[in-house]
Amino acid sequence: MKVAIRADASINMGTGHIMRCLTLADNLKKNGADIHFFCRPHKGSMTSFIESKDYPVSLLNPPQEINTNDKYIKLLGCSEIQDSNQFINRLEEKFDLIIVDNYGISDVWLDEVKPYCDMIMVIDDLSETPFKCDILLNQNLGTTKNKYENNFLKSSNILVGNKYTLLRDEFLEWREYSLNRRISPSLNNILINLGGSDPQNITSNIVNIMENSNLSSKISLTIILGEASIHIGKLKKSIKKSKFSVDIKIGINNMAELLSKCDLAIGAAGSSSWERCYLGVPSILYSIADNQKAIAMALKKHDAVELLEDINYLPEILNNLSTKRLKELSIKSKKLIDGKGSSRVSDIIFKRYLQFNSYRLVPYQNLNEEESQSILKMRNHKNIRRWMNHKEVISNEEHISFINKLDSLSEKRYLLAFKKGEIIGSINFTGIKNGNADFGIYTNPFNDIKGKGTVLMFLAINYAKNELKLDKINLTVIRENLIAINLYTKFGFIKMDKCLSKKHTLLSMFKVLK
Repeated sequence: MKVAIRADASINMGTGHIMRCLTLADNLKKNGADIHFFCRPHKGSMTSFIESKDYPVSLLNPPQEINTNDKYIKLLGCSEIQDSNQFINRLEEKFDLIIVDNYGISDVWLDEVKPYCDMIMVIDDLSETPFKCDILLNQNLGTTKNKYENNFLKSSNILVGNKYTLLRDEFLEWREYSLNRRISPSLNNILINLGGSDPQNITSNIVNIMENSNLSSKISLTIILGEASIHIGKLKKSIKKSKFSVDIKIGINNMAELLSKCDLAIGAAGSSSWERCYLGVPSILYSIADNQKAIAMALKKHDAVELLEDINYLPEILNNLSTKRLKELSIKSKKLIDGKGSSRVSDIIFKRYLQFNSYRLVPYQNLNEEESQSILKMRNHKNIRRWMNHKEVISNEEHISFINKLDSLSEKRYLLAFKKGEIIGSINFTGIKNGNADFGIYTNPFNDIKGKGTVLMFLAINYAKNELKLDKINLTVIRENLIAINLYTKFGFIKMDKCLSKKHTLLSMFKVLK
């Protein structure tokens, strides 16, 4: 599946759109998708960071001054028509899916771009702009479908609420450690993160006002800023007067670890709110943009955060933070996010992709006679047999006998894959037990459908996760079969060990699904 992502970061816009798109991209990539970013080179655009994650980036034209009262079009850096035309001009191929995460883009942009893809997904926070797309994601707490339904095609997937929160893998790894620290809370370290760019230099104001609190000077402050921040120099000057020990960290890549090791966070009410909630970090939220107010109010409604509506009230909030209240905030916030949102969203994307292309899997025992014979012809083809452990030609009698036994073999699934009636190849699962199974595929050597192996992998993983409810799948592959090994590696299979058969050296690989 080829996926294009149209998203931006800038000093004024922040980094949240790019970060959550990278989270989704990582999840899709682990399951075999090819990802390509398209960005406008705003100041603080993060294009180098995206490329450091091994994603190609195509740059649109530099932003320009626009005479408009629409603040989101100003952030976009040009009109929607100009943006869509520049995007289309950068395309070198048709994409299966285009993901859009930009408040300046509406149906005007989508209508222009639709002919260049099969599906469009929009990531939104505002519930203000109409979208006629295939998938919409609003991951924010308290959002409901009725805010969007009138704007959608009936066949669209509308994914709303914290069930679909996109969290990077690093946060999943630190949750247990973070929650265990908060069983008996104390207040020794406070982490401050007002966005990656903090163009208003709110961080300096926060640190200065904290001087008026009753907090002990033994408390340390950890301040997180992005490399695009324009006020780092001013901040360094202001902290020299602080009674606290202050550590400024710029351009970090271990946010989950730093959050897990802090006792309290003071942060912006953007998408990073969900990261703090998942780790159970007691938080004081401050809205640095209008679009963050709904998130802040939703979290306050659940009593999962302390809400700072006026910076001048920060000392009062800090003075009243007892250890009991810290523990209460941790317990209430951790319940809101289960960490499975990224997987849920990517699963829905893949299902939609398979439905769009009319892919289907049919058990061997449900095939008609012509289809059943097609399996035998494929399996006996020399290009298929050469990579099998069992290389002998299978007789028709053996083939029929095998299929007739399948209904009684609950630990096996043999499936033929179709695209719009044409056979792509075969998928099998054997030794199905306790959430594990051995797995194999082979493509149809009698047609020229492009990407057959990739499609079979999509179908197989989707079937393993959603039909068989497997936790892990295993395979063995002949070491010289580099094309297959590269395909499995692309889909996140891990090489385990080598073993010798009578004729070949085999490589064992596995993939964790849950």
